[in-house]
Parts: sequence; structure tokens; C-alpha cells
Amino acid sequence: MTMQSLIDLNDHITIDVNSYFFEQREEENETFFLFGYDIKVTNNSDNLIKILRRHWFITDSNGEQVEVEGEGVIGLQPEIASQDYFEYSSGSQLPTPVGTMHGTYTIETADGQQFKVIIKPFRLAMPGIIH
Repeated sequence: MTMQSLIDLNDHITIDVNSYFFEQREEENETFFLFGYDIKVTNNSDNLIKILRRHWFITDSNGEQVEVEGEGVIGLQPEIASQDYFEYSSGSQLPTPVGTMHGTYTIETADGQQFKVIIKPFRLAMPGIIH
């Protein structure tokens, strides 16, 4: 497990990530490595916020990158009250036992202002693969 606290530059939103290896699968002569990650988004501001969009860059250890973009997270556009948080779990599949993810959330404040929160890179790794 990897626990990292990822904070955007203005310290209004804190993003904590816990990534973990789930399983290795063989399908039609191809190997896939499945990873999970838990994310906690904390609103340290004085305003209600809403997560409108996510934009991920997922890179395997061969340097191949996949871009994933869409509305909200896990099918939701959660609102997070001041000094509150929202937690969710999701996953990613890679063709290699090691990779990284990073990206952004598009956040909207109660008064309609939008800004991006940077999600710094975090590692996806099969246990024992990295010393």
C-alpha cells in the first residue's frame, strides 16, 4: 500500500490517495495487473465545492500512457461542504506490474467559479516488484 497526501498549491483542497495491488489476470494470452485506489478529497475552504470532472493520465512501466476524462467521479458529481470530505474507491488496469497515475479534478464553488485541482503522481505497483 502507498499512502500519499497530495495537496494543490492553494491548500484549499487536500487529496489523499491509498493505492494497492488487487490481482493479476490472464485473458486470451494477455496478462493484466489490476490496481485499486482509495481517494479522500477534503475541502479546507470556507465554501461548498462540487467535483465536476476528472482527468487522469495512467502510465505503465513501458511508458505507454492512457488518458481518461469524464464527468465527476464514480458516476457522481459530489458536493463537499466546508471542512468536510468525500471518499471513494476506484481502479485501473495495466499491462505491466508497475505504473503511475496523475491528473486533475475540475472543481466548482457555490458561486460558480471553476478551477482545477492537481492530483500529483502516485504509484501503482505489485508487491515486491520495487525494492
